[in-house]
Amino acid sequence: PITINYQTIYSLEADPHPSEAGKFILWLNFDPVVTLWNPLDVAVDVPRHAEGRQWNYLYSFWMIPYDIMVSVNGRPEIRCSIMKSSNWKNDGNFLKLNAGVVETITMKPGEVVKISQGGDLSSNSRGQSVGGWEGFNGKKGFNYGGGARVPLLTDASSAGNSSDIRVVVSPTDTISYRIVPRQKAQSGNSPKFALTHVWLNLGGRGGSLQSFISVDSRMGYSRVQVGEQRRYGQYWGPNPLDIRADQHPEVFPVIEGATMTRDLPVNALINEKAPFMLHTYYAKTEEENLSGSRSLARFNPRAYSLNYYDLTKRERDMLPFETKMIGMTSWLSAPLDETISGQGYFGSSFGAESGSNYVTTHSVPRQPIVSLAALQHSFANGFNMPDRITPCWDGRNPDHTNRIYPMEPQISHAIGNSLAPSVIPPNKTTYNDTAATAIPNYPHPLADHSYLANRELWDDYFLSGIAPQPRPAFSQQKDQKTVAREFFKDGKKLPTARYLSSLRGADASALVNSFFSGIRPTQDSINKVASYLRVDGMFNVNSTSVEAWKAVLGSLKDRPIVVRTENGTESIASEDGDTPVANINAPRNVIVSDESGMMQDQWYGRRVLADNEIESLAQGIVYEVRKRGPFLSLADFVNRRVGSDKDLARAGAIQSALDSDDVTVNKKQNTSRTVDSAAAARFKFPEAEQGAMHYGAPSVVKQGDILTPIAPVLSARSDSFIIRSYGEALDVNGQVIAQAWCEAVVERQSDYLDKADNPDVPTANLSEAVNRSFGRQFKIISFRWLNPREV
Repeated sequence: PITINYQTIYSLEADPHPSEAGKFILWLNFDPVVTLWNPLDVAVDVPRHAEGRQWNYLYSFWMIPYDIMVSVNGRPEIRCSIMKSSNWKNDGNFLKLNAGVVETITMKPGEVVKISQGGDLSSNSRGQSVGGWEGFNGKKGFNYGGGARVPLLTDASSAGNSSDIRVVVSPTDTISYRIVPRQKAQSGNSPKFALTHVWLNLGGRGGSLQSFISVDSRMGYSRVQVGEQRRYGQYWGPNPLDIRADQHPEVFPVIEGATMTRDLPVNALINEKAPFMLHTYYAKTEEENLSGSRSLARFNPRAYSLNYYDLTKRERDMLPFETKMIGMTSWLSAPLDETISGQGYFGSSFGAESGSNYVTTHSVPRQPIVSLAALQHSFANGFNMPDRITPCWDGRNPDHTNRIYPMEPQISHAIGNSLAPSVIPPNKTTYNDTAATAIPNYPHPLADHSYLANRELWDDYFLSGIAPQPRPAFSQQKDQKTVAREFFKDGKKLPTARYLSSLRGADASALVNSFFSGIRPTQDSINKVASYLRVDGMFNVNSTSVEAWKAVLGSLKDRPIVVRTENGTESIASEDGDTPVANINAPRNVIVSDESGMMQDQWYGRRVLADNEIESLAQGIVYEVRKRGPFLSLADFVNRRVGSDKDLARAGAIQSALDSDDVTVNKKQNTSRTVDSAAAARFKFPEAEQGAMHYGAPSVVKQGDILTPIAPVLSARSDSFIIRSYGEALDVNGQVIAQAWCEAVVERQSDYLDKADNPDVPTANLSEAVNRSFGRQFKIISFRWLNPREV
């Protein structure tokens, strides 16, 4: 599960003074709440015990740089330090919440769940962490409990208990207050880590650091550069930018006034907590989006961590999360919407009115994939995945800055899609944004992950389908060698039925044995197998025939597809006369359409394309092919055209067609729920930011969805050709006395002209000059003479 909202609710309470009868002391109370999201189309169960330890989620909340200015009965304000109150010596994570200890974290496909303290737990201690090192045990939903409590200390308090100065009040007093940002962390280790942060350890205290979300983190203040390896403790700050809360009112505002505060009678605070503020880190949605930029397009669910290095508008526009302080005047003003079963909301909003309890954006394969475009569901983002076994503290191991911070910008679906990153100029695929930071020698490296991944994959790799066939996806379970033997020797079909064998005189049994050691493929079999395959009718992406594109795009029409229920039970959907969109492997069997309004089912349902939408898309693709072609390779077709022409640089051919005003597939969503032009104008490539704000939702058809079913049979060239020739004889006067027409069908073969070079040898490594000059053989398949009526 992915954490999409980290919330801390701050409240005031009054408890009897320990030595003065009739007097009370003000206390701070903290309620931690997190929202988890399963983005996958399968249920996720995080076991409580594995490999001898608990695999619970331990959230650690750092202090916030705020003071609360308290006035009793209108008297002069008393500055009270939330930082000093919440932690001993102003160091450490003051509040901890466990998820997965008293309740196993089990989430349905796409489910959104809230976790908070599990009952009426409270702590009056003031130690390294309120509630102890292990923190509160969380349960589903928002549970109104005792919270974690500490005395509210004035700013004149020192770092130890002996000099605590508390706020003493009477039951008849009335308190007014305002909350103001502090300049910086006071002392101790706070500046070493961050202005504020939340981190998540997998496996409890001492477990591996799974995620880290922060403002001005010293552990990563200088961004990791391409190829750089770091270890824990390297490059700790302080940040030369010295970010201070009071200098960023758009993030750390003063909370005051009648709409954000209220007067509090002390007698109403006795044994009752009154909320006054909420701090949150949250993933952007359509509604909760201060920057107005795209939400899911730059949110990779596997990229757990991020740090605000400078809090500039540019940085906040780019990142998929936002941080905000919210003044609260009652519990009803808290953004804590949930269902009776503890589910939260996500998608269009964290609120119940527009949000959804289920949001499915990525698939887990049930069987080996056969299309490169299906890799859009991989979490490719230019980072190394964390080792959940190794504690992050071990200085001998790579630092978590390498393991969990992705190379920016994040991207939701990289492979097979082609949207240009709006944070990079249109003529670049990698970029060092030196203007993004004032830190010398530490530019901000950015990359177009889609372009770079597509370039490496689409021209050099394909998926043959010669793979293990597991149950229940297949009626009979088979290992990989059995699949290969039945294909080459027995003539059985592969999952891509148009892939045929081409033995070229080889013995089928001997060939299969050469590909395997036991039942596992040998190291070089990946390079050889393609030379023994042929395709029955590749489709040339340079085609400008609308009818041809209609036939290809509609190839899934009335085909049975796997669907599931809310609980994940899978079945086969009945035919509906339309063409299903190959987005999620097993979507909910709820058909959604291109709607201008925010609909809950758009986040978990499935799209189908009617015949008129297929025709509209085919026309749009042909228009783009004429504008961009000829495509010299498949990657050239899939990718955008990097350069100064912004129209071509914005996206690849299919995505550009989907975004066209003349194509009906996504038209309502593209035109009514878009990024505001003023917000887009703040980006390096504004045109790339424009479009559906919720791109990445199942209701928005992407280029990768269109490519998934057709990619195995696409090519940027033809291997079969019809060649016609004409000849004539002239008399002495130059008059035609005889004419002849002929036609030959020829096919390109896998063998080179000189067979001294094997078919699997790359052209750059050919040894024979004739092969370097003329390449592969052509074979005449048929020849015939034509009569004049056929010409």
